[in-house]
Amino acid sequence: MFHAQIIFTYFLIFTFNCLQSTIIHEINQAVFLDPRTHSAYIQCPLESPTISATDIQWYDVTNRRYETNHGRFYLINGSQPIDREFICSTNSQTDDKYRIKIRTYDRPLTIRHLFIRNLTNTSLTIEWEDDQYNQQANITYYELVLKMNNTIQYRTLVNGSLTLYTFPSLYPNTSYSIDISAVDIWKRYSSSKTINSTTLSTNINEMKKSSQSLDRYFLQKTLSCYRLDHQLLLIEYNRSDLFSTYFLYNLTVYDYQDHIVSTDNYYNSDEKTYLTNEQFHSFLYRFKRKSYTYKIQILFFNEQINSFEYLTKYCDDFYPTYSPLTCSIKSKSTKENHLILNMQLSSMNKQIFSVKPTFIFYRTSRTNMIKKNLFEIHRYVSANIDDVKENYSVLIENNIVGTNMNEKINVSIHCPITRIGLCRK
Repeated sequence: MFHAQIIFTYFLIFTFNCLQSTIIHEINQAVFLDPRTHSAYIQCPLESPTISATDIQWYDVTNRRYETNHGRFYLINGSQPIDREFICSTNSQTDDKYRIKIRTYDRPLTIRHLFIRNLTNTSLTIEWEDDQYNQQANITYYELVLKMNNTIQYRTLVNGSLTLYTFPSLYPNTSYSIDISAVDIWKRYSSSKTINSTTLSTNINEMKKSSQSLDRYFLQKTLSCYRLDHQLLLIEYNRSDLFSTYFLYNLTVYDYQDHIVSTDNYYNSDEKTYLTNEQFHSFLYRFKRKSYTYKIQILFFNEQINSFEYLTKYCDDFYPTYSPLTCSIKSKSTKENHLILNMQLSSMNKQIFSVKPTFIFYRTSRTNMIKKNLFEIHRYVSANIDDVKENYSVLIENNIVGTNMNEKINVSIHCPITRIGLCRK
């Protein structure tokens, strides 16, 4: 009995060590069912000259059973979209295993990313990026539908290998919407994705360009662009006296892939008026898709010499370095911490005119949050706080002025902790 127990214990240790050496790969996969058979095959990624198809076994995680059929391919049956999970492996404990999580579909997936690549006064060029899961969807073409005022103007089919298309012969300064759907070999349509854009008022390529170049120093003073976070962009335009003859004609925003994410015309061709005549104006954009950098392209019209000027500018990162105040924590012990908010030590190398701080929120304990008007802090405010963590921060609420949007921005400011040691004699 004693010897049997030793052998059994050794077997458990040996098995555990073997399992530790086995690598389990996680795979997420979309499977598209054949409408004729309501089935599809998934393939085990195990590939080695020493592994034959009969050595591969399949384990159904959902139903907790090993399948009797062996092989590199496994047949999925079902007429409705379902979620399943399988593990394919060999009998060897040292070979890798693959955990395959699948979701079956009865049509292609919706196109995930759609962009405006280029636009003129009479054309729109769109570009799309298909989801990698759709690579197995047997897509043969894409259907594009152009609408104006919710009325279909144009419908076309684009080869499934293409990702770019231009709509010609459009009206200037007109808003359009474009729907795109993926279509497979069985003519099953995915859900459509929509993008909106407006053609330019005038053909920029035929515009009269000025032989005089703008003074770049003063232009930098006139226009500023800040990326407040991955999805929020702030543009400030200050028409000084030096630029009183320049009017904002068009503003286009590009993301880090150089895709057009927004374009706005600020000239009304029917009334022949400009929409931004104020001396100071700010534009706030909130985009659905994150971007690590933004670039803007501004088209100015010089009324004095009757010509157009381009300006391309990259946006600065300004989050969370914008600090209307500084804060610090003096910690004498785990239970004695002192928060100091100081307005006098504020360092603002850059100034954003349209972001106005109003309130500060800081936590004195897990359940107590203090809200204080910044105008009440003339020099500094201090408070005793409990439960201080290394990432303690205060929150500043800011109003955005100079825009038509009633938007607020919250900026988190980290408070460094100074540990004070007590010397004992």
